[in-house]
Amino acid sequence: MMGRFRNSDMTQRDLDNLEFLLTASTEVIGDWFSKMEPDDIDYAFELLEMAKLELVDQATELTDLSEANDALSKIMEKR
Repeated sequence: MMGRFRNSDMTQRDLDNLEFLLTASTEVIGDWFSKMEPDDIDYAFELLEMAKLELVDQATELTDLSEANDALSKIMEKR
């Protein structure tokens, strides 16, 4: 899953850390959070933001609304 971030500047280490953040249980994240420095937490949020932006980019690329527009146009013409 983590290898799908094609447009980002994430290193393999970043991807591994992101995978940890996304798959760890609530208890593990709570324990991790209590032991981390503010810079580590900032880094984690940066990774999550990068992943979010990448997913939005991918979703935008995959969204072709032409068929939906055509269907809506036909429906509206019938009214």
